[in-house]
Amino acid sequence: MLVRAMNDLAMRITVRAPGAPEPITAELAPDAALLFGREPDPSRLPRGLVPVGAKIATLKLEGVTVSGNHCVVWRSGDRVFACDLRSRNGTLVNGVLLRGPFCGGAFWRKRW
Repeated sequence: MLVRAMNDLAMRITVRAPGAPEPITAELAPDAALLFGREPDPSRLPRGLVPVGAKIATLKLEGVTVSGNHCVVWRSGDRVFACDLRSRNGTLVNGVLLRGPFCGGAFWRKRW
């Protein structure tokens, strides 16, 4: 997964599941979250993980190495946070391996 700046209103997230033919790109709006997985289900997210009121979108990824609820990425202000959701193979974000349960923050921070 690559986290890149786009503009103040949206941020571009690029996801590539191992073995997938093409990467998938999604936009992450302020105060929103993206849940990735083979069968992503927001109702199974740990309580209190993403900010209260965040709009949660889901992105289905194909592949045997992708867990049902694999990873969640959210944006709060000028920072992006990612949390591996105890996936079997971990999540690689900008070259950093997250292995659940572990959350990392500020993978991208707006430069003023």
